[in-house]
Parts: sequence; C-alpha cells; structure tokens
Amino acid sequence: MKTQIKESEFSCDGENYYKGFSLGEKWNGFEVPYFRYDEAVKILEDSKKNELINSYSFNLTTKKFTVIDDYQTPEIIPMIYIDNKYAWSIGGFGWSWEDKNS
Repeated sequence: MKTQIKESEFSCDGENYYKGFSLGEKWNGFEVPYFRYDEAVKILEDSKKNELINSYSFNLTTKKFTVIDDYQTPEIIPMIYIDNKYAWSIGGFGWSWEDKNS
C-alpha cells in the first residue's frame, strides 16, 4: 500500500504557518509534518528567534539537521524522500504541530 502524501500548511502556535507534507503520521495526537530545506530553515530560524532552540546546523554530506535545545541536547533530524525530493520532519515527534486544513 502506497503512503498517502498530503500537501498542507502546519503551525505550532496558530499564527505562523509553514508549507509542508503529511504522511498521515501522528505523535501524541499531533501532526508529524515534513518540510523541504528552505521551509525547514525558516522554521529553525523562527524557532531560534523565539528562543525555542539555541542553534542548528546542517551537514551537507549526511543531509541531516542538528538542532540544539536549551538543555544543550542535540536532536539529529534525518532526511527522507517525498516525491523524489529531500524533506525533514522539524519538531515532528516533539512539537504540537497542527494542520491548517484539518
């Protein structure tokens, strides 16, 4: 059975929405969205500006983001393919993402 890919906009605060994709996954009842690189960077920059994270980096070789939180705990975010293009689940299994169209 092929995974259903749904394009939508996602938010953690009901104000800032980011374009991404849902594969139908849930974490504690919240969406687990995936984002293309540019949108992922925008989310991480906004999160840094709002002091939700301390820093982040991207490894060009492994195509993984590393996000550092207030406790200096690194979270490694691996890349997946959606429609033959790279995507990352920023905060997917820990943030309270909601789908604008649900």
